[in-house]
Amino acid sequence: MTTVAYAAQSTATPSATPSVAESSARALRRPRHSVWPYAGVVSALSGATSLLFLSQGGAQFAIDHVPTTKFVLESMHGATFIKFGGAMGLLSAVAGMFFLLGLGDFVQKLSPRRTTVHAIMRVSASAFVASVAIGAMMRYIVAGGAKGGIDKNLYTHEAVSTLSSLADQLTTASYLPALIAVASVGWVSVRDRILPRLVGAGALVLGTASTCATLVLGLPYSSIIDYPLFALLISITALFSRKAV
Repeated sequence: MTTVAYAAQSTATPSATPSVAESSARALRRPRHSVWPYAGVVSALSGATSLLFLSQGGAQFAIDHVPTTKFVLESMHGATFIKFGGAMGLLSAVAGMFFLLGLGDFVQKLSPRRTTVHAIMRVSASAFVASVAIGAMMRYIVAGGAKGGIDKNLYTHEAVSTLSSLADQLTTASYLPALIAVASVGWVSVRDRILPRLVGAGALVLGTASTCATLVLGLPYSSIIDYPLFALLISITALFSRKAV
């Protein structure tokens, strides 16, 4: 009887091993089954939308001389308009956090030896969220002193005029930290093919173009254009990727 029981047990053991392997295989998920690619789309679209809701009006960009305080105040948008732009900026920051951290995890699993890239991705995500959040905060400060704002008694006309310019410039330049992630993902995609090399090359072009525009031309505002393009490019590619991690 002991021999029969032992034989039955040894026969059952091999059948349990494939079951464990199968459960491990089922644990692997393609990017489209994760949150981060969809978060990237949301972050890109909300970031691009926020660019359309700046505090300064179009009339201010049409002149080529130093404007007066009165002209700036008359050209500014109302508080609700400005706050909506701030809300879109905050949405872009929160969704961007999930996107960049998820993308970093994706890179780590496919290229585990690139420890420096993994660390850079985490730092870039943190800096991105902090920077964009500060830009959004500046919009709400300006909205308080704009037409229809609730804090008009706290600012002089000159202060509101100055803050409107600073808020718009800081808002559009606040996406600069994302360029670190853009370049890192582009480089590791070209080297390790975690994403198609053409996609990696596109990310490198976007990162290089915005960096050159910032350093050479003094136009950090280009980052708010390049980041949404990068986020859409990577997210859409990931949604169709067959690589499971």
